[in-house]
This record gives sequence, structure tokens and C-alpha cells, in this order.
Amino acid sequence: MAIKNFSYGQKKRPNKKVIFLIFYALVFLGCQSLKTQQEVEEITHVDTSAPEAPLQEQVVDQKADVEEKPVSHVLSSPKVGLILGPGGARTFAHAGVISGLESSGINLDMIIGIEWGALVGAIYAQSPKSRELEWRINKIGEFELKNNSGLFGSGLERVRVQKFTDQFGISKNALVEDFSMEFQCPSLSMTSGYVKWVSRGKLGAVLSRCLTYAPYFESESDWVSSASNLKDAVRRLKNQGAQVILISHVLGGGDLLPKKANLPPSTRILWQEIRNSLNQQVTELAKEQNVEIISVVVNHYDILSFDKAGPIIMAGQRAGKHVASKLLKKYDF
Repeated sequence: MAIKNFSYGQKKRPNKKVIFLIFYALVFLGCQSLKTQQEVEEITHVDTSAPEAPLQEQVVDQKADVEEKPVSHVLSSPKVGLILGPGGARTFAHAGVISGLESSGINLDMIIGIEWGALVGAIYAQSPKSRELEWRINKIGEFELKNNSGLFGSGLERVRVQKFTDQFGISKNALVEDFSMEFQCPSLSMTSGYVKWVSRGKLGAVLSRCLTYAPYFESESDWVSSASNLKDAVRRLKNQGAQVILISHVLGGGDLLPKKANLPPSTRILWQEIRNSLNQQVTELAKEQNVEIISVVVNHYDILSFDKAGPIIMAGQRAGKHVASKLLKKYDF
């Protein structure tokens, strides 16, 4: 029987190629593991910082927008309505009042003119330029309506409004609704007592209804001026959106008619009643919110002092500027 020979004390040497391959494999795997860990660290860094960069850019952009487009807090000026009360030649002061307001930066949006106030208001509403208004009113004064050479003559002869408008070059065919500013005036029916507010039509016809009044003009129809309609005028302006209402008042004191004038007692009584009514209405309206009274002191001039247009206008300017300074503090003009 053949017996195989086993040797236990001598080990067999491994092949050098095998050892080299094993060593190379270990080095390769180690490099792969190191590269993977580095990539993980880079990815982690990108993931944590990426959301912050866009957030910072977004905040900066919003701030820039705010700085470039600041929020505006400028308020628009209130809508202003002006009422020019009656008073014959004394109403020339209204032209000065408008000039005082305009020079102070207070713009008007609508005008109501009563009796001769309708003439002043219509001239300004058609062309809102205070200097032009004063010039045209002064031209009437220069004509000296009160004197023999004037329009009414020595005996205060009544004339028609049409003759008056022709004399002073007033655009009779101009349409009131086309004026640069809203204008209206009250007219009274002598038969029914009905009051109509006129805001449309040709200026000549409108003045015939709203300007006609004793002792100056002869009525051409049933319609004359509604000379004491102050409260209705205020309500009308409020209903039409006026936020501040100014009333120019010229009948406060002094003699309204010259003592030597050849006038019937009824005319004198009429004007005293008009003044009493208006003074009472002014006192009551002054208590209402956003209603301001401009009282012009022209006590040295009567309602027939048409030849005193210059000083009467100057009195209005002083009153207008005085009230304007208070209005600028009280309202957001």
C-alpha cells in the first residue's frame, strides 16, 4: 500500500503577483472611499448654504423697491364753493376777495352769485383770472354809473340789463355751461314767488334774470334776482360736493343808500329788510361746519358807489388775504 507523504512543518510561499494585486485593490478601494466622503462633504455644504443666498437677495430687492418708490401721503385740496352776496356797487369787493384767495393759493371750484354778485361771479367763472376780473370791474367804475354821465343818469333812471351788458362788452351769447368754472345764480318770479337756480343758457339771458333788481335795472320779464337766498345757496353747494363753503358778505353796516338820492321809500325799506335777513343768515351759517364767512368792511360806501370801484376792490383784497391765512391753517390746501 502506497502511503502519501504530507509535510506539516514547511509552508508554501504565496505568488508575488497575487500579493501585488491584493495590495493594489486595497489602495484603490481606499481612494474610492476617500473621494466619496469628500463629495458628501461638498454636497452637504451646498445644500445648507444654497437657500440663504437667494433669501438675502430677495430681501435686498424688496428694500430697494421701497426706497425707489416711497409711499405718497399728499392729500388733495378740498373742493371749495364761493357765494358772492348782493349789494350793488359794494359787490365790487368780491373781485378783491377772489384776488386775495387766489394769491394765497386757494383755488375755487364753483361760484354762486346773488344780484350784482352774479355779475362778478359770471365774469370770473368764464375766465378764472383775478387780474382780468379786477380790470373789468374797474372799467365799470370808471364809467361812473352814479353820475349824470353814467348809465343810470342823475335820477337813477332804470335801464335794461341788455343795455348794460352791451355797454361793457360782456359776452351775451357765451353759454354758462361752457364756463371754465361751475356758475349759478338764483332768480325769483315776481308773480309766484318761485325761485329758480339758473346754471345753463346764454349769459345775457342769465344776467337778465339774476342781475335785475331795484333800484338799478328795469325788469325785462317776470324774473328778477332772488337777493336774500343765502341758506339755499349753501345747501345747494353742499349737495353738489363742496367741502368748504366761503361766503363773501358786504352788507354788514353803514348806509346802504345815499340820503339825497331820489328813491321811493319802498326801495329803502326793501334793502334794509335784505340786510337784516342776510345778517341773521350769516350769523347762523357761521356756526355750521366747513362754512366760513368773509365779512368785507365797506361801510363808507353805499350800494350806488359805482365810481368807487378801486377802493372797494382793495377792501375786498384785504379781507380775502386775512381769511385765506386762517383757511390755510385750518384746511388741507
